Amino acid sequence: MQVKAVNNRNVSFERQLTKNEMTQYKSVLSKAKEKVGQTGKSVFIVHDVCLPQNPSHNTGVGNLSSKESGKFFDFIKNYLGINTVEVLPQGQYPHHSPYSGTSLSLGYQEINPQLLTTKEFGKMLSKSDVKEIVDANNIAKKEKIANLENVLRDDSTQDKVLKKAFERFKNIDETSDLKKKYNEYCVKNNDWLEPKGIFKVLEKKNKTSNFSKWASDLEKNLYNFDSEKELKLSTIKKLATENKDDLDFFNFKQFLADEHLKIARKNLNDKGMKFVGDCLVGFTYDEMWANPKAFSSDKYVGNPSWRIVALDLDGIKNESSDAAKLLKRKTQLFAQRYDSLRVDVGWSYINQKVTDKNNVVLKKSYSDSVLDFMEKSIKEVKGKNFDLKDILYEFEAGVDDFSMFEGNELRSEVKNRTKVLSSMYMKDGWGSNNAFLNRNFNPDTFVFGVGNHDAQPLRQIAKGVEDEVAKGVFENHKRDAIPELSRILNIDEKILETPQEFAKAKWAEPMMAKNNMMFYMDVFGKEERFDKQWKNLIETVDENYAHKISADYMKEWQSAIKEGYGFNPMDALKKVFKAKGLDKTDKSLYDEICKFNDILLAPEENIFKRIIKNKNKFKYIKPISIAVASCVAFAGIVKAIVGSSDTKKSQDK
Repeated sequence: MQVKAVNNRNVSFERQLTKNEMTQYKSVLSKAKEKVGQTGKSVFIVHDVCLPQNPSHNTGVGNLSSKESGKFFDFIKNYLGINTVEVLPQGQYPHHSPYSGTSLSLGYQEINPQLLTTKEFGKMLSKSDVKEIVDANNIAKKEKIANLENVLRDDSTQDKVLKKAFERFKNIDETSDLKKKYNEYCVKNNDWLEPKGIFKVLEKKNKTSNFSKWASDLEKNLYNFDSEKELKLSTIKKLATENKDDLDFFNFKQFLADEHLKIARKNLNDKGMKFVGDCLVGFTYDEMWANPKAFSSDKYVGNPSWRIVALDLDGIKNESSDAAKLLKRKTQLFAQRYDSLRVDVGWSYINQKVTDKNNVVLKKSYSDSVLDFMEKSIKEVKGKNFDLKDILYEFEAGVDDFSMFEGNELRSEVKNRTKVLSSMYMKDGWGSNNAFLNRNFNPDTFVFGVGNHDAQPLRQIAKGVEDEVAKGVFENHKRDAIPELSRILNIDEKILETPQEFAKAKWAEPMMAKNNMMFYMDVFGKEERFDKQWKNLIETVDENYAHKISADYMKEWQSAIKEGYGFNPMDALKKVFKAKGLDKTDKSLYDEICKFNDILLAPEENIFKRIIKNKNKFKYIKPISIAVASCVAFAGIVKAIVGSSDTKKSQDK
């Protein structure tokens, strides 16, 4: 029997729910959520590279299809009541923001090396091969920070190991199911696979991904067929032939990434959870180079600092245009890979805001036309499973960018589409479930939560910390929210001034919404800003978009809720029940909520109680083992009592 020391005062086991308690807990959680109206989507937002990893499998980035992730998703479903997992964009990205990544191809972080040791994938890797990747992840903060360089880059250790797998893959029989599946994949996706492979060849030759700086005009404009079409087609064919092995290796990795993502999706679906992909607004250099006529030359969409070249939305009117074909291809790839989509910067498809090379801001309205086109493209993939409510749109924007309202009424373009909303800017008339309902938002058509990857961390707001990416223009989100939280939850304002009580109230209020969401950093009570938005990155660039969930995530979560900052669904429901008077009208369910809240917040369970409770499990343990464990535990208890007594004496003095 292993005795685990949780702190320096007690020897104990962490308090986790027993099997019977978990059954009761899930029932209480489900009934209580239904009672308060939280009956729709409950979305857990996570960056998949930050998923927990067993130290012996720590390659640097988490993986959706790993066994560790499977157990983690069981945890969030059971303890938090999650039914939907949303991941940030999963393309290839050279820097630390997935929002700068590819829209068509997947990143190599989606490849799970462990799966390549299995028979299903031809045992292309050995355990020692996988260990090579793990051993190369030797950064000091590897348990807390994702090591993207060890996995994502073309010269990474994982890439070198995958070359071994590729060489072995070549020798697999062409009639095998795996080879047939690979060949079919290459044919179906050749329209984007081949240009990307050729771009990599030319990028390496020219030593830059910025094709505008390439020496050869032919290479710069290789996919613009307005002139010299035959020459360009023959050049493309020649490059593909001369660099066949490199292009095949790229195709091989993309195939693995897509296959492993399918496995991850099936695993989530088998757990009764939907899988949402974040469909980013931008495109990368290789995608712009391969589709030159799809973009508005020298115009940037959204914030000009993003340097995202604007898609030519005028071209969408003609479905045979390059812009329409590219947007449709991107949208349908996301529809194929995920159960549903979050549309990044969704407002820009209604009112496109672009900045030209002279920094002149231009705006153009497209009403429903572009969104209708995207939804039609998704429906072609989903068929009878298409549901407009499953598409989540980012319609919240800065006042200078876009408003969801025309006068006091919701715009027709956003009214019946599902909006992603947060309580970060909570004040009178905005940022709460009640406020949105009072503004005629249909409860079916918005997903509401504390914040997402963009927002300042809840813990910072609760403590009144200035937002590091908004210095000088800091808004006191806490000050503005306290009166509203006090009124909605019937909690005294003075109590809400306490950081922990404010955080717990902020978690409670979204439980009143039919559909809610939560970002993993806030769930685990982390104070670090996830997205530093490229400000103050000189010393912490490696931490941007890279904070990992602990391998001991249960302990991390328990610590966060005991500190008062993490998401505790039972505490949140307890507050909502009291605010709605359900603590009196449904007292038995309220009492169950309070019971489980007490269990979650209880100090670690004493070893004697656990031995007595599970005596049958311990019947084969030698008496000496129990005696030793009991003595150690007794010493811890005595120390705790003495320590407590000494503390009280000190306080009395």
